[in-house]
Amino acid sequence: MLQPGYRLRVAQADRHICEWAVALQLVHARAIMAPRARSGFPDRLAGLLRASAYPHPVGRVKLVTTHLSWVLVAGEWAYKIKRPVHFPFVDFGSVEQRRHFCEEELRINQRFAPGLYQRVARVSLGPDGARIDGEGAVIDHAVVMRAFEQREVLAERVIAGAATGVELATFGAALARLHGAAPRPEPHSPVGTSTAVAVAMSRNSAECLVATRVFGNQAEVALLAGEQRKALGRMVDRLDARRAAGRVREGHGDLHMGNVVRQGGALLAFDALEFDADFRWGDVAQDVGFLCADLRAAGRADLAQAFLNGYLQVSGDFGLLQVLELYVADRALVRAKVMALLAIGSPTAHALHEAQQQKHLQVAREALGPRRPACLMMHGPSGSGKSWLAAQLAGPVHAAVVRSDIERRRLAQFAARNGHPATQASYAPDAVRATYARLRDCAKDALLGGQCVILDATHSQRAERARVAELCRTQGVPLVLIDCQAPDHVLTQRVAARLGAQRDASEATLDVLQRQLASSEPLSPDEGLQVLVARTDSPDACRRVLPQLRELLPQLQPPGGQHPGGQQPDGWQPGGATRDCA
Repeated sequence: MLQPGYRLRVAQADRHICEWAVALQLVHARAIMAPRARSGFPDRLAGLLRASAYPHPVGRVKLVTTHLSWVLVAGEWAYKIKRPVHFPFVDFGSVEQRRHFCEEELRINQRFAPGLYQRVARVSLGPDGARIDGEGAVIDHAVVMRAFEQREVLAERVIAGAATGVELATFGAALARLHGAAPRPEPHSPVGTSTAVAVAMSRNSAECLVATRVFGNQAEVALLAGEQRKALGRMVDRLDARRAAGRVREGHGDLHMGNVVRQGGALLAFDALEFDADFRWGDVAQDVGFLCADLRAAGRADLAQAFLNGYLQVSGDFGLLQVLELYVADRALVRAKVMALLAIGSPTAHALHEAQQQKHLQVAREALGPRRPACLMMHGPSGSGKSWLAAQLAGPVHAAVVRSDIERRRLAQFAARNGHPATQASYAPDAVRATYARLRDCAKDALLGGQCVILDATHSQRAERARVAELCRTQGVPLVLIDCQAPDHVLTQRVAARLGAQRDASEATLDVLQRQLASSEPLSPDEGLQVLVARTDSPDACRRVLPQLRELLPQLQPPGGQHPGGQQPDGWQPGGATRDCA
């Protein structure tokens, strides 16, 4: 239930929201226009435009002005100075305040990008003007960062078609590790409670409603805000349970595509919000949802899914999927608000920003609308290509992948941390039963959140398949089993190669493979399962499976894709049917 006083707090907040949002709208409009009209760079800092003002070789100095900072790009380094602004959401009015927030920016962002953020430098005023770390009185401070090319920012990489699922999955895994090590709020802090989330989301939707007057589509935003309130009401207990389970952390707070850059061959988050802790602290789903929302709006839901699966495989936080779409909608409304503010600041680009806003509103609409999840159950012995095919399918069908090899290890690590004796063998009966129970729990989290899910395990025993089928019946979602097949000699070669490489989560040996082949209970029509046969010794197995899968499950169609006439494909029957994708 919502905490006592929730309605009063929301009402009190709402009385100030419209006034706050109008002020925000005006300051953003002025600030966004400023770089186009004049830089506003003060005379006291003009010396920093000289190459000689820096303690390292500089060819020329480039000044970039944002609504909160001046960034001086000097050779391999960039110096970020806070502008002396006083907005409703931030006060950089004094030198001391700017120093404090420079140190906060360094502290927070070194967690995400230690190679990018170096130190806080003094800006001193000498006889020849301002310089970095020189003699004379300190007149300001600057965050020293390693300079990077704009083409390496994720937003630019997505536009150029250069971003890959592998780099997004790797970034998701890295973010999960960072979240896992990030500070937690004090036990009695209201941060991350359902009440705090409700107030923050109410404020954001109200601000979006005011800002979007520039486009005249307040009714559309109001409808989405109403749907968001309904969704939030249904998730109160889940949000508070996640807060109690330690899922609220000090995160990034502004994790959109423009704040992720590729450096040293990997994506790094930068420019985390230092000036307002309320934006930064929250459920880890807020950071995850922000980047997912932005990638979906850019038409790259496949990259969003790769990022999400990378995060889930490291964090094991499949409960995140129950609240993810709520945060996706909220972050999409943040971006929709920003597009409206940009239109106010740049009247000549009104149509461009309006079109972009519509993309973000569509993401919010889909996140808050009815969802039709499905479950895909992989089947086959070790080496049959289950994990490879599951990874190939995850992006196109937008599915979370739950892999038995990873969850088996996670359970063993959890037992060791809690002082329980380790199971003698990863494939012992007790370990196998525990692993399959964990997979079903993860699948249930996904399905409750309206997410499609792929269960990547051998499912060699009829009883385990029946338990998955029962879960799907209980949740009212369709189930398709994908039977991965390959010749025995290929299975042996793959398992041996995987053991030799030692780069895979699987611990299966050749002995394990032989036991699996000997004890596997064959599929039977009386199990009532829809089965697709995938011959994974063919390199185009995914290309063959995907169209068949989308025929069986129309909800897996790509955006705008519908099966002709809404009819089921020839040969499909509701129960016990097997289709060969060879």
